[in-house]
Amino acid sequence: MDQIIELIQWSAQPDNQIQKQVYRRAQELSQDIQFLIHLCSVIIGNYEPEIRYRAAVILKSAIKNCVALPEQLQQMLVQVDLSVQIMRQAFIIIVPEVVVRNGIKNSNLMMEYLVKLIDTDPVIATDCLSKIIEDLKFNSENINYYGTDSGLQLIDQLLLKFITLVEHQNTQVVVNSLNFLNYNIFFMPPSLSQYIDCYIKILITGTQSPEQQIRLKCFQGIQALIETKRDKIKQMNLVIMACVQSLQDQDKEVVRFVELCLTDFLTIDDAEDYEQTHLLEPYLQKILQPVILNLAITRADQIAIQPTFSNVYSQSGKAEDEEQEEEKTLGEYSLRSVSNLLLKKLIEFYDKIVVPIVLQIIDQLQQQQDWKQQEIAVLCLGVFAEKIMENHGNLVPNILMALFNEKNQQNEYIYASTLWTFSQYNEWIKTVAINETQFIQSYLKLLLISIENQSIIVKESACSALNSLSKDAFFILQPYLLDLFQVYLKALSQKGGVLLYIYQSITTILAECETIENQELIDLIMTKLISNLVDLNDYNICPLYECLAEAVEKFGQRAINYIPIIYQATIQSMNGYVQSIKNGKTRYLYQQKEILKRSFDLCIKIINITKERFLELCDQSFLQIVDLALQDSETDVKQYALSLIGDLIKDCYAIFKNVNIAIILNEYIYAQSISIDPSKLFLATSNNAAWALGELAIKDPSQITVIFNAVMEKLIKIINEPKFPKSIAQNLCIAICRIAGSHIQSIEEFIPNFFKRVCLILSQIKSQSLDEYKEESFRILINIVKMYPGRVINDIKYFVYCIVASTEFPSIKPLFINILQELQQSFGQQKFDSMFSSDDLPNGFRMKMMNVYGV
Repeated sequence: MDQIIELIQWSAQPDNQIQKQVYRRAQELSQDIQFLIHLCSVIIGNYEPEIRYRAAVILKSAIKNCVALPEQLQQMLVQVDLSVQIMRQAFIIIVPEVVVRNGIKNSNLMMEYLVKLIDTDPVIATDCLSKIIEDLKFNSENINYYGTDSGLQLIDQLLLKFITLVEHQNTQVVVNSLNFLNYNIFFMPPSLSQYIDCYIKILITGTQSPEQQIRLKCFQGIQALIETKRDKIKQMNLVIMACVQSLQDQDKEVVRFVELCLTDFLTIDDAEDYEQTHLLEPYLQKILQPVILNLAITRADQIAIQPTFSNVYSQSGKAEDEEQEEEKTLGEYSLRSVSNLLLKKLIEFYDKIVVPIVLQIIDQLQQQQDWKQQEIAVLCLGVFAEKIMENHGNLVPNILMALFNEKNQQNEYIYASTLWTFSQYNEWIKTVAINETQFIQSYLKLLLISIENQSIIVKESACSALNSLSKDAFFILQPYLLDLFQVYLKALSQKGGVLLYIYQSITTILAECETIENQELIDLIMTKLISNLVDLNDYNICPLYECLAEAVEKFGQRAINYIPIIYQATIQSMNGYVQSIKNGKTRYLYQQKEILKRSFDLCIKIINITKERFLELCDQSFLQIVDLALQDSETDVKQYALSLIGDLIKDCYAIFKNVNIAIILNEYIYAQSISIDPSKLFLATSNNAAWALGELAIKDPSQITVIFNAVMEKLIKIINEPKFPKSIAQNLCIAICRIAGSHIQSIEEFIPNFFKRVCLILSQIKSQSLDEYKEESFRILINIVKMYPGRVINDIKYFVYCIVASTEFPSIKPLFINILQELQQSFGQQKFDSMFSSDDLPNGFRMKMMNVYGV
């Protein structure tokens, strides 16, 4: 007990690191039931209130890792002295956690105590029960209990009490009660459904409460109803009126939920919902002004104004502390971003009414002295760009010329928004590019100058605008590529987060280029990128690796001299993952896994151009890293490792020559084939495992023999599953064809189970990138038809359809015509024609067969 008191006293230290050590130690001790009981003894013992309170905080931390809680905890916690204020807080901290961990079903004593407590101490009782009900969306055990007879009986009992408590004189009781009822909306138990009309009236009335917390909870309830149970709202017009009246609420958080309600109202799922949209039409004039003004930038938006690319490569990864997480949430769901979503919905349904009103509002905002209102005007021109181009095209030249105004560059936020707004007019820029070269040159000059601006958000917005232009209208940039790369490469010498955007921009431009022939430019790009290969185990190396992967693929042999340096860098990065595993450092393991995946991707590009020469770069430690990745607990790490193995088999099979290939198959490929099982949701992993097997079937068929039957059974089982992802199904069918083709003498018994399905899936492949594999699969299917005509005759029309419906391959055409002619001769013309006039084949198929193949 003395040690526990000492631990509690340590938790009072102001040092954050010491507190973290205390909680970590508590979690280590949490498997000892006596430790939990002793902590609880302190909470209800004769110690100073501060000591008892800290014991509750530590107990909450400790039980997070508990598999099972001792029964005594409930018996002890009902003895907490609620007459002491700090112990009331302690009770609220620990009791919901205990019930949640224990499960509502196994917490009868505590739940009965809380129900009784509603009458004597409604503040504490409603707070605890409200927190317990919040957990339902996370805790499957509690959700399951919620649906049982005893669970519903308990909930019904509580709901009736909480409905009466929404009129309680204590504001906190009302807020807790509304919160409890709101969380029940999604599940809609019978008692709430029975009183739903009454509850909706309570919510509507509460939106006008003088208490901010009550107004907020009422709109949260309205949003939950609109989002999940809008059919329960019989008088939607009253709800709309309540929302419109509160758009100018003094509290911005209330306004945010009002706007979320209206946004969800305009999120239409069926025709009946669509018919309700007319309810909002009379209020559009009244709605637009406040919603547009709510685009005003706040501190939360300044955190998140950067393009979303920055969030992908947050250095903290999954280990973000609470403050960072709060800031990120503020940015993603701030009033500004919600207002933007609502405006997009209003444009979608009422563009003819909305746009003229908005143009007037923009004109007014442009005249204001407040820079925040000027920035809103610039932003609105971007938000409404599509409809302005569509219905007011004559205004576009003047709008864009006005954006060049130098005053827009005097404030970094207006400047950043100006660049974003420009990017929303790419469709117009694309159509006038040929005739408006001066405008295009001015715009590109602005973007390039902006990349060198001192402001990070301006740099990032410029990169984002260039990315957008690259994707929408790359031909505009083509004549200026040299200038563009010179600016980018100069920017690569900078430090910090802006590099992430520079890398992404270079990656986008390289992806859009058909080819770059200028060896001097290639050398310049590769040299500058390689010079940034520092801090190889830092999370921010990921976008550089993505950029290098694109560069290596684009430049091919012309970048061969840089490959050894790049490869050595990836190996150092991969070793960061290995060391994290060996040392048990889980804190940064997520980041090391992301770096590993990007390293694997980059290695694949290197393998594709070095082929067998890859052996000169690597040693056996490389395969050991791949093996370690295959044993990782995360599916996507295995997926990347399997993808790498597939490319090694294809381009550098000799890497496996000095290793027992049977072990490689068993541990890496065949082991993952076992996971190709419909009962397991490792579809992406299965896809890459199957593809690697297909490559092996082509490269070294004899190695497949030992696992052939097992693999075919698994793959056939998967492709016959309903609602299977299309792209993965196509890849698996190609793999099946390759494996079947490598052992065509052994496939007879499998044919009825895969032939029709494979033909139908292959007929749906439209991507030209798969034409090579499709042609290969057709050749294998033709061989199957020739060797096993009796096995395929019932499904022959699907085989014919998949080839006729696809691209014409010259190498396949004579073989296919030969089969058609043999079928025609065997069955006679009449039966042959009837065979292909089936209802499950599309119209025009028979005509195409005659026109293209002459049969």
